[in-house]
Amino acid sequence: MESGTFAVDPEPWGPPWQAWEEIDPDEAAARGVYAPVHTLSNGAPGAIVIAPGDTRGTLLIPEKGGGYCCGLDGADGPNMACEACGLPVASRIDDCSLWQAVWLAPNAVRRLPVDDADAAPLSWQELMAEGKSTPPFEPIAAWGARMRAGYWSNHWWSWSPQWEAAAGRALAHLLAASEGQRVTQRGAAA
Repeated sequence: MESGTFAVDPEPWGPPWQAWEEIDPDEAAARGVYAPVHTLSNGAPGAIVIAPGDTRGTLLIPEKGGGYCCGLDGADGPNMACEACGLPVASRIDDCSLWQAVWLAPNAVRRLPVDDADAAPLSWQELMAEGKSTPPFEPIAAWGARMRAGYWSNHWWSWSPQWEAAAGRALAHLLAASEGQRVTQRGAAA
């Protein structure tokens, strides 16, 4: 997340987690999940994700680190508490291969207006006029040593993870909308 921005996930996010074997296929389909997944969240819907640097008045809960590799993964639920009252309010994510983010628990936080801040988000036209965008490719930021042989030796650009996620979601919606029918593209012949 870019500092000063946020997103709201309308789907359940976070623990408790339910193993795929325990999920009724009709329940999964009602939630838009048609292919097996390792686990499905039964957490509260409406989690708000923000940039880690945008949090204020919170403390990490060390014993809620989760099953992380090189950082925090949030798998055990909220790992950040309110500094004033000590109640768990958010999950910090910063493990390797995961986007750094803070997921605010929707049942633990509330929105408060900030002085001198715009109350309404920008319209589509205003966003386009602003000119900010995410390029489809970006340089690979390697924190380890370069592979000397193989694919990575001469490849230092990759698809933007944001574009990959958007394309994957669009294709999943297309597949669901096709209802099992073959999908074809029509257009002008070149």
